[in-house]
Amino acid sequence: MDALRNPPSYLEDGPRIRDQDGVATFTYKRMVASARELVEIETEISREDFDMLWPECVTGLHKTRYAKRDDAGDWVVDFLRDGAGALYFVLAEVELPRGVEAPSVIAPEIAPFVVHAVAATDSRFTNKRLTDVAYASELYREITGG
Repeated sequence: MDALRNPPSYLEDGPRIRDQDGVATFTYKRMVASARELVEIETEISREDFDMLWPECVTGLHKTRYAKRDDAGDWVVDFLRDGAGALYFVLAEVELPRGVEAPSVIAPEIAPFVVHAVAATDSRFTNKRLTDVAYASELYREITGG
């Protein structure tokens, strides 16, 4: 499970900063439509840069993360929580090798709970968007038909 000093938080123009296990990182993600691929660039930043950027964040994400490695890849399951700690959304994802669009198998601990497979190009499921509890609730109703 990740040890987060502060929840991953997003700057208004999209990048994320995070303090995980005392390591501050800056992450930029961009979907490249022509390649149908997400490019993610993550780099460690200084404590001074992190502290300077932190007040500039517009959204934060509170989550409990569990990780698992299997033959399909590195899985993470994020339990998203509101400011009071109430669970409002669960998202599982797997890091796949370049060119692979879906896992060959879904981890047996996860498979019975999957309600929707998300295409890599589906931008509705970004963590930045899912920081909005109302948005996440509506998205869940949309994908489950309820």
